[in-house]
Amino acid sequence: MKIVKLFEEKQRLLRAFLERTRSFQESLTQDGVEIEAKLDLIDELSDVREANLRVMQALDAEIDQAKKALTPPEVVRLQSDPAFKGVLDGVMTIIREIQLTDQSLFLYIQGTGYELRSRILKSLKEKEAVSKFKSQSQPPTGDGIDQTV
Repeated sequence: MKIVKLFEEKQRLLRAFLERTRSFQESLTQDGVEIEAKLDLIDELSDVREANLRVMQALDAEIDQAKKALTPPEVVRLQSDPAFKGVLDGVMTIIREIQLTDQSLFLYIQGTGYELRSRILKSLKEKEAVSKFKSQSQPPTGDGIDQTV
């Protein structure tokens, strides 16, 4: 039945996405990763997520069409099919795992944003201090030397 195959495909794609997301998470949270590398990984993760979302939306549209095409006896048969229930349970389990991973990643990315803002502020304060020091320690400009002429 087409709808079963579509849900199996959804489960496969979700599992692959979860594994890819966890791989990004591991790369991001490794010790010694520079902030620039983290930002690149975050950008790449964002691109992967957007592409995955488009694929999932297309697959969900196919699932909706397949649901509409089901006859009442087919619906009853699917509802009592343990294998199909297992696939649905698997999809829901993976979705929950993705949500937990996303929450963890969001918090980490938010922390990275705070770290980046802190570095920028520190850099601006250092530049301001250097600029202030330079303006205070410059020798006289020579104004008034030609007053005797």
